[in-house]
Amino acid sequence: MDVDLIVVGLGPAGAALAYRAATHYGWRVLGIDPTTSWDKTLGVWVSDIPTWLAHLPVIRSTPAAHALSRHNLGQGYAVIDTAAWRAALVTFPTLCADATIIDAHTVTAQGTTYRARWVIDARGPLPDPSLPVQQALGTFVDAPSTNATWMDLRPISEDYPPTFLYTVPTPHGMLHEETILITAAPLAWGELESRLCARGVTACGRIEHVLFSLGSAPYRGPAIPFGARAGFINPVTGYSVGTALRLVDATLDALSTHRSLPWHSIGFRCDQWLLRRAQTVLLSLTATEQCTFLELLFQLSSAQQQRFLQLGCWRGSVAAMIRMFRAASPALKRRCLRMIA
Repeated sequence: MDVDLIVVGLGPAGAALAYRAATHYGWRVLGIDPTTSWDKTLGVWVSDIPTWLAHLPVIRSTPAAHALSRHNLGQGYAVIDTAAWRAALVTFPTLCADATIIDAHTVTAQGTTYRARWVIDARGPLPDPSLPVQQALGTFVDAPSTNATWMDLRPISEDYPPTFLYTVPTPHGMLHEETILITAAPLAWGELESRLCARGVTACGRIEHVLFSLGSAPYRGPAIPFGARAGFINPVTGYSVGTALRLVDATLDALSTHRSLPWHSIGFRCDQWLLRRAQTVLLSLTATEQCTFLELLFQLSSAQQQRFLQLGCWRGSVAAMIRMFRAASPALKRRCLRMIA
């Protein structure tokens, strides 16, 4: 075989997996990707960053959240310096090209065939038009003193779908982003810009558009999927990078010892199912109801929130859902039961 590992797709998930395989496990690695940069703002909880990446630059904050009242989340949040991370991680041989995965050991690119013990497909989620989406429009402002807010649902309105303001420091300035947590039908970009302006933020300079499915179609390919393609997208938050970083070592250990991959475990699949049920509930709520629902989440302790928001922790999801359901109003309880029945 030419190499030990071929990673097709060098976004944060694929690049981290390939880097760790080369530097810690000593594998011969080849990465293939037609792009050479990460264009979107990438945020993760600090607790999701493994120790072997702790030296890479991030901009940290401890954001608040505001639903019916203001809450300090008590968790460290990090926005990745994407240019620095990519430069630090992609130190193995690479091809800037599109690739075709032939089978579990073979890839073709630029007219050449490459073989490996394992081929990893980390090219992002597979499209599925039946899935709801998350959408956001953001602008960068040179105002680093602004308080970070993970989710601000004010002003409350009955506009559908409901939106919230996400405000975090980034390497490009303070990002102010009007976000739809979940919707079956994306808005026109002009509508999101109008809602951002209504909060006193004018979209100018660098504008960031975000639109992605809150999930992925089942993977049917011959390779081993990783990252969003393997189902790492959290059905509630849309986050996937943190999950990928947490599972790098477990994935490489599983490959080297011929054990089951970590996301094939019953616990991981159970948590995906639970969060998809929560996704169904969120999709049905009005702006006021969504605000009330998220208020119940923010009233949990930081540790309880973390376990609920961290994909793969089914016990944490169950415990948080029980506490939220007990604290919910009778009307919200009935709505939840109808949507998950």
